[in-house]
Amino acid sequence: LLGVLFSERGLGNTRTIFVRELDDDSGVLTIPEISEKVRPSVVCITVKYEGNVGTGIGTGIIMTEDGYIATNYHVIENGKTVIVICGGTEYPAEVIGYDELSDLAVLKIEETGLTPAEFGDSDSLVVGEPAIAIGTPAGLDYAETVTNGIISAINRNVKIFDASGVMVKKMTLIQTNATVNPGNSGGPLINEYGQVIGIVTMKLANKFEGSGFAIPINGALTILSEIKETGTA
Repeated sequence: LLGVLFSERGLGNTRTIFVRELDDDSGVLTIPEISEKVRPSVVCITVKYEGNVGTGIGTGIIMTEDGYIATNYHVIENGKTVIVICGGTEYPAEVIGYDELSDLAVLKIEETGLTPAEFGDSDSLVVGEPAIAIGTPAGLDYAETVTNGIISAINRNVKIFDASGVMVKKMTLIQTNATVNPGNSGGPLINEYGQVIGIVTMKLANKFEGSGFAIPINGALTILSEIKETGTA
């Protein structure tokens, strides 16, 4: 890493600005490079509900090469049949378990040789650094949509209300202006190194744009590991 110092002098004050220049070995990737690296680790999820009353769409992240997949609980909630689409192939998925409070779930498909995502450190995030999302925002026709933005806020306390207006829980989330929509749920929020640092879970609706939220990956991995091993957390 190369550092350059600039000194800006004005009326009786001096302001020092540090500019960091990254060398070729920094590991920072371009957006096309991030897309190429991470897309093989992202799957589409379709859910058919009890009574065949419709189909839901979501996104998942491959955790292991033998078919364990992370997603949101609300993606598979009340689902009768869950299908994972990976590399253009459909796989019936088993729901290994879930945790409603953290909105996380683990699925399993019978396949090996998959490409697991690389996970980063959500505790080291800085407001303003790049963020990229990959998901299925509006149905299968828009699978693997890539959007980019920044980390807008960290440790954002978001209150969750039920249909009657009663607060049921509060989640501490990463906020981003990378465009996300309902089908992005369960998909990755990615840093500039191509590492997953969050799991997209919600956005502000109605008149608000550019306000998406993701579950920090550090805490999520602990819960997902418990679900994978025991079926609950």
